[in-house]
Amino acid sequence: MACGAVHKLFLQLGEENEWEGKYVDHKRGKSWAAVNMGMAYGFGNDPYNQANDGHEKVVDELLSSPELRRIAIHQSGAFSFYAPSVFDYYHKRTRLFREAHTHLRINWTGSVYSSAACNLEPQVATFLHRDCMNLPFGFCAIHAFGDYDYTKGGHLVLKELKLIIQFPPGSLILIPSATITHGNIPVREGEPRTSFTQYTAGALFQFVDNSFRSESKFKRSDPKGYKEMLEAKSKRWPMGLGLWSTIEGILQRFNKPPAAPEPAS
Repeated sequence: MACGAVHKLFLQLGEENEWEGKYVDHKRGKSWAAVNMGMAYGFGNDPYNQANDGHEKVVDELLSSPELRRIAIHQSGAFSFYAPSVFDYYHKRTRLFREAHTHLRINWTGSVYSSAACNLEPQVATFLHRDCMNLPFGFCAIHAFGDYDYTKGGHLVLKELKLIIQFPPGSLILIPSATITHGNIPVREGEPRTSFTQYTAGALFQFVDNSFRSESKFKRSDPKGYKEMLEAKSKRWPMGLGLWSTIEGILQRFNKPPAAPEPAS
């Protein structure tokens, strides 16, 4: 029911509003509106909320939807289940970032992600792309909505893995969107499809790890620490991959024998 309600809301907002500029001119597709919202950091600026000039009411309606909130929290919970160590990496830094920037608006307090993309209009089909501004070893969550024959269209394409995956309405997948080229096959004419994604900009993690400083400020204020940070960069990719889960690891987490009860005092 939540997926159906969100799909209906996305179609309604897409049809009722005029979209131009950055909302339709983006690398992920054409002729459909995408609204990005949430907290971000990058390009040497102070942390900020993504701007949606002229569409603030749309953002308010999206964020106040109980069904979209439910899906956002579900995505975060799925992330925690399937990649707990990566989730913990996110959670630690997200919590610190939010505590230090209470003036910024959080999308959903129950989600570990800092940003979201709502792809609103009736036949969303993304070009093959990589979200290179996201954390390279991180995972973004993608939900598909609509009423389409998933055996005929809407398939998820993962280029480097040479996979084309049926992706029915209501499906959720977690992928390292910064490193795997991905997109989806268009649905058939007349079949509606929308989608919802959550993600966190990679620069946000770096900002927190640099003690809430840009690299230029870090370099000026702490040259020694800055040099150590640069040297550590070569180890970050293997460190990040080491956080990924295996099927065996997930099963072991849930097949452990219960802990012995504490002795009575």
